[in-house]
Amino acid sequence: MCVADERRGASWWFFGIYGWPESQHKWKTGQLVSDLKPGSPLPWLVGGDLNEIFFHCEKKSGPPKSQVVLDNFRSSFLDNGLYDLGLSVGLAISPEPDGHPIHSTRKTG
Repeated sequence: MCVADERRGASWWFFGIYGWPESQHKWKTGQLVSDLKPGSPLPWLVGGDLNEIFFHCEKKSGPPKSQVVLDNFRSSFLDNGLYDLGLSVGLAISPEPDGHPIHSTRKTG
C-alpha cells in the first residue's frame, strides 16, 4: 500500500507480512520480501509477524537456530535496503530517498 502524508508532502510504501510458521517454509518469508520490494525510490516499511528472528539473542526458548538460516533471513532484508528497528512490534524500514535511515523514537516492551 502506498501511504501519502499530505501534510509533509511525502509518500512511502507499507507491506504487512505474516511469515510462514512452518520451519521448512520460513525461507519463503525472506523471498516474499524480495518479491515485494517496490520498483520505486520511495522508502518502504515492512511490519507484521515474520515468524523468524534475525539474531540468536532474540530467541526466547527452544533449540538453537542455525547461523546460516539466521544469516540468510537477515540478508533478505538487508539486501533489499531494510533495517531492523529493534522494536518488539516487528518493524523494518528502508532509508529516506536521500540515503539517511529513518529512525524510530518509540520503543515498546
